[in-house]
Amino acid sequence: MNRRQFLLEIKRGLVEALKETALPFVEEDARKIEEVADRLTGITWYATGMKGMPESGRVESVVIGRKEFFLFGSRRERGVKAIENRCRECGSLLCYLSYNNQLKCLTCTKTFDMAAEEGDLCPIVFPIKKEGQMWFIGVKRGPHNSFT
Repeated sequence: MNRRQFLLEIKRGLVEALKETALPFVEEDARKIEEVADRLTGITWYATGMKGMPESGRVESVVIGRKEFFLFGSRRERGVKAIENRCRECGSLLCYLSYNNQLKCLTCTKTFDMAAEEGDLCPIVFPIKKEGQMWFIGVKRGPHNSFT
C-alpha cells in the first residue's frame, strides 16, 4: 500500500466514523423539527393499530375516537392513503362497495374508484406516516374534529 492509498483509507475511515457518530443526533433533530411542525399546524398523530402494508386491493377500516377512516394501498403513490368515511359534499357516511372497490355516498350518489383513485366523489384525505411497523393518521385539531 502506498502513501496515497493509505491516506485515502484513513479519510474513508474518518468519514464513516463521523457518519456513525452524527447520525443519531441528526435523526433526533429531524424528529424534533417534525414535532414542532406538527404543533404549529395543529396535527395530532393517532395510531391506527395497522401494521405493515395492506394487501393489494384491500381496504382496512380504522376507527379513531368518533371517526372512521379507510386505509388502502395507493398504486399511484406506492404507499398507504387514509380517507375519512364522510362525504365532503353532504357529510353522510360513505359506503364501501367491495365487489367493485368503490366508495359511494348513498345520499349524493357520487362514487370514488379506489383502484384508479378517481371519481366524482372527492374524499377527505388525511396525512399518514409509518413509525416502525405501525401506521399513524394525522388529524388537524379544530372545532369539527372531536375525538372524545
